[in-house]
Amino acid sequence: MTIGRHVFNVEVAATTESRNRGLMDRESLAADAGMLFIFDVSRYQSFWMKDTPIALDMAFIRADLTISSIDTMEPLTTMRHKSAEPVPYVLELPAGELARRGIGPGDAVSIKLGR
Repeated sequence: MTIGRHVFNVEVAATTESRNRGLMDRESLAADAGMLFIFDVSRYQSFWMKDTPIALDMAFIRADLTISSIDTMEPLTTMRHKSAEPVPYVLELPAGELARRGIGPGDAVSIKLGR
């Protein structure tokens, strides 16, 4: 997937099982790697980091493929991180990567699924 000129290699979590598992128990993540959560419908999304030992940025993405909001999640916490509006996509990347690349709310996202 791309955001502006930045390319990310993301795993897709599109099933209930894969979304529930997410990036739990991962010890590291490359700067250009992450996970894209795909939901069947737009709704308020809520995530936590209970079993995830690495800090993550979370981009909540609207149906029109623009970033609604971004939140940074601390590892191994049960604090809920919620979208500001209903969204069908959530992107998780290593903490700080979005800011480092100058990516923010309103930026357009391009998602190309497949091999």
